[in-house]
Amino acid sequence: MTTRNKINFLSGKIQELGTAIMTFQDSKLLKFPSLIVDVILVDERGCVWLAVSNSGEQLSRLNKNFHVVLKFYKKGKLFFLNTYGIARMVIESAELQLAGPLIKREVEMGKTLLCINIIEASYHDFSTHAGDSFLQKCKQSISSLFAANNQYTYFRFK
Repeated sequence: MTTRNKINFLSGKIQELGTAIMTFQDSKLLKFPSLIVDVILVDERGCVWLAVSNSGEQLSRLNKNFHVVLKFYKKGKLFFLNTYGIARMVIESAELQLAGPLIKREVEMGKTLLCINIIEASYHDFSTHAGDSFLQKCKQSISSLFAANNQYTYFRFK
């Protein structure tokens, strides 16, 4: 799978899930080491853009670049996605001017904008095959009690 295909695949899955739990690796400096965040967009470089409210003053305690883990999950979906990357606060007005209308709207609402460059991602798929017979699905259900019966895909960038 090429890098472009990996980015397109992850981008689609991130947009489909939409919400993640963001955990800061340097959590000693923060009052709340985890936040629930909504993704604004995933750009063509594979960077995840999101806005964080009510914690901009806490984020200012961190370095310019800091490590985060995003755990994407949505009830009812048969897959989840964990990513690790380097986040940075976007505060330069020149960069904000180049941003799209979705990003500008979040900044106008007083939120702190973050851009996360994904370094690693793991995709876990728990779906069964649509063409499987009832007997095959029963066998899969019973065997999943004794072994991890998921499809796992690991991506690494850079």
